[in-house]
Amino acid sequence: MENFTGNSSSYSASGLVSQLPENPTGSIPLACLYSVISFIAVFGNLLVVTAVIWDHTLRSYTSNYFLANLAVADFFQGAVAIPLRILEVMALEYDPNVFCRVAIPTSILFGSSSNLAILVISIDRFLAVQYPYIYVRYSSLKFIFGAIACAWSVAFVLSITAASRLVWLSPDVPSRICRFPTYLNQDYIMSMYVLVHAIPIGTVVLLYGFILKASLRHVRKIHAQELAVASCRNTNGDLSIIEEETSSSTKRRKKRHRDNIKHRKAAKTVSIIVGIFIVLVVPIIAIDLAEMLGAPSAPASLTRICVFMIYANNCVNVLVYAGFNQDFRRAFKKIIIKFFRSFYGIRPHR
Repeated sequence: MENFTGNSSSYSASGLVSQLPENPTGSIPLACLYSVISFIAVFGNLLVVTAVIWDHTLRSYTSNYFLANLAVADFFQGAVAIPLRILEVMALEYDPNVFCRVAIPTSILFGSSSNLAILVISIDRFLAVQYPYIYVRYSSLKFIFGAIACAWSVAFVLSITAASRLVWLSPDVPSRICRFPTYLNQDYIMSMYVLVHAIPIGTVVLLYGFILKASLRHVRKIHAQELAVASCRNTNGDLSIIEEETSSSTKRRKKRHRDNIKHRKAAKTVSIIVGIFIVLVVPIIAIDLAEMLGAPSAPASLTRICVFMIYANNCVNVLVYAGFNQDFRRAFKKIIIKFFRSFYGIRPHR
């Protein structure tokens, strides 16, 4: 059988690989790439979690707890799921039926948690913009951790179900690449894709479209109010009276303006995360669905690239935080400086 890695392997009656691929070195470059994204996902997302716990400014925004939850899911994806993928592409000798029964549920657990975390973040941002008073009233740590627990519970149920006899398939000649269509029931795959991919992506796109539109509307209102105040000052000679009457409203406008800027920054950050998520995740989903519907198998090289892309998504989020969020950037810098000072015994200058 020709497997998805492009190498031919023979299997014994017990299902064990009896012969290594003819060209195992062909997997070394891909294993190196997986190692790089695993390193970035582990240490980068650990830095995000540390920043939220350590920096009181980041803890003051409830949305950052949801970002920390996303970082936790991506951390475990990089620490557990990607190393399993490295073992797979290195073409080591193992029983694919056993190995994939561990690798696939693990990938579903942390991958689903990551996708659902992005969905929760989007809903949180939508509520903050559309219903700010209700959001401030009910946005407590109890509510936050409850939402996070619900997302992880859904991911855990999906993972356990994937390993059960209800959906698990044991092909006579197992594939060396742990693809969902090979080992999982098609009805389960379709349901899972709808739940952890289609619904989150569709909901996130709609919510952030509304958030960006609302932010632009707020900016236009603030600008119109500023022009009205300036016009009154130009046409009325008693500026002191006008300033006294408008001082409180000016302070309120400035506060709304600052809040609006914060919401816009948060919307921009997560919009970039979602955009990258769609670009990196959708290709392998399209390939899986096409094959389940009877289309010819995709080229091995294309499949390998698309599988790599979905895992690369787990190291992207930390780069977005560092590049587009000034508060996270500042916290990262402080943590790294403090670490090196502690590690090398450098004392800060007095």
